[in-house]
Amino acid sequence: ALPFAEAIRPIDLHDTHLAILAHALVILGRNRASVGLTHMPQSMAAVRDELTRRLRTRHTDPAVTELGASEATNLEGLLEVWLALAPHGSDPSAPSAALDALAASLSANPAARIAHAAALSVAAAFNHSTMRNRRAQAQLDLLAPIPAVHADFELSAALIRHRMAFQSGEWDVAQAAIEPSLALALEDMRDVGALQAQATAGLIPLCRGDEVGARMLDHVTALAASRPFSSAMGAVLWARGWAATVNGEPRVTAYAFGQLWSSPLTGAFAGAESAVLRVRALVALDDLAEANVAGNQLSSLDVDPDALSYLRHHIGALLAMGTRDHAAAEVSFAQAHAALKKRARDDSPRGLQLIHAVFVEDWARFHVDTNRGAATRDECAAQLHLAMGMLLRVGARPWSERLESLLAGMAAAQPEPSDGKPVALPPDLLSRLTAREREITHLVLEGHSNKEIAKIL
Repeated sequence: ALPFAEAIRPIDLHDTHLAILAHALVILGRNRASVGLTHMPQSMAAVRDELTRRLRTRHTDPAVTELGASEATNLEGLLEVWLALAPHGSDPSAPSAALDALAASLSANPAARIAHAAALSVAAAFNHSTMRNRRAQAQLDLLAPIPAVHADFELSAALIRHRMAFQSGEWDVAQAAIEPSLALALEDMRDVGALQAQATAGLIPLCRGDEVGARMLDHVTALAASRPFSSAMGAVLWARGWAATVNGEPRVTAYAFGQLWSSPLTGAFAGAESAVLRVRALVALDDLAEANVAGNQLSSLDVDPDALSYLRHHIGALLAMGTRDHAAAEVSFAQAHAALKKRARDDSPRGLQLIHAVFVEDWARFHVDTNRGAATRDECAAQLHLAMGMLLRVGARPWSERLESLLAGMAAAQPEPSDGKPVALPPDLLSRLTAREREITHLVLEGHSNKEIAKIL
């Protein structure tokens, strides 16, 4: 129907026909956004402009028939929401800035309740995905007291609440946030929103080793795979990527986030932090070429500058580890740690707990594998303790056990020799080792990483 809509001059339409066309374009915008298509039709802007004109002139121009102020105002605002997602030249910050401004402007108009709720919902999703958690939380707080307006916007808000609580280590709170939407989803198990809610609800059980989570994701995958790519399949990939990160499965992590970043939804759906999850998985698989590509994709997102500083330093440290440039990795880990602390202080620590656990796991592995960074070893161990406690509380046992193993490895690590020479083993200990054990131990004390030792052997 778009060629027909593009041929219409909105100014020639009767109020009723204009309203029908506006409703159709609102539905189109919502559906396009759900599959990552942000090129909105020109007719959407034309209809929005005509609605604006009639709202401004309805009291002064007797030739203009009266259009319901509330309906027209909400249609105008909803069209503006979807137009805000359209590309704006080379400025990647336009969507977030436009949505924030729109949400603020609609708050002053009681007649625009529906459009205001939609703008808050979409803006919160964008802000969370670009690591502006304080702003996202404020928008969710503003949205909470607004009476129910539309199932899609309620679902969007519930999904963001779930994501923020999940990444904050508040997993029971996260499940409570999604349960009302899951109950509504049971009315139509094949609806895209229903499938997205089911995939989201399966994440935490999967992270806790509950087979129910795996079955839920398999069910959604089977239904969503037969359709064009949508937010339902995006939610499946996001859940699988995070669950694989929790459970230490780099191949699954790399595949899931790779599929999501190459889809129409791209990183705005996956979240900026998923770039780190993908890079670390690819480095673990020794696919450094693809890891570099994954790191560079961050430039396509409107990420908060301070958050971007952390992400780039963390990714830089991972890539340096992949190329065995341990000196560069040591510097990058220290910079990433400082940037992440600044982000938690200046924005909000909420939403960063799991990201923090990812970072300290990588940082601790660097200490264990290279026996470098004596100046930061104690700080890393302290942060590792905090992350391990949080993971134990939420029930992420495989992850907490990995951190416990790293903590033991850090405690057993030999200090760096002051003269730069390899540490010698005591003769009585040396005599109790087999020839192979002595060979491996000498390689460890010379500072080789596990991967280097494996290749040498």
